[in-house]
Amino acid sequence: MVNLSLEHGNSDASCFAYVFLGMIAGPHFENYAGGFQFASWAMSLQKSAVGRYQARTYMAFGNFVMPWTRHVRSGRELVRRAFDIANKAGDLTFAAYSCNNLNTNLLAAEMRCPARNVRPNGASSLRRRRSSASSSRSSPRSSN
Repeated sequence: MVNLSLEHGNSDASCFAYVFLGMIAGPHFENYAGGFQFASWAMSLQKSAVGRYQARTYMAFGNFVMPWTRHVRSGRELVRRAFDIANKAGDLTFAAYSCNNLNTNLLAAEMRCPARNVRPNGASSLRRRRSSASSSRSSPRSSN
């Protein structure tokens, strides 16, 4: 994806691919600073490009790239933003993933009570959306 984007121009998924490459550069090439720098460049591109990969890009950078070179707390706001964006877009899978990673971030930062820092309306709105999506897809039972 990165090669295609560099050769033919960026798409809405390019920033996510660039951050993902930055995420891989750290452990694979033992170049955490270079991976962070590349992923930071991708984040600067993301600010001007709103698309369906925006939440994924924020999540990957905030949760998987920033902790290499910064304190784990430094990416928390991006993870929260990823949750908000995914939730507003109706991407329930990624909203739940972001919520899970936000809790992981809070635990990694040794917060005493993570539930106090998570917005309760976020998780409850996910439950409501999931319930309404499930009920609209379920078929009525046949009575025999």
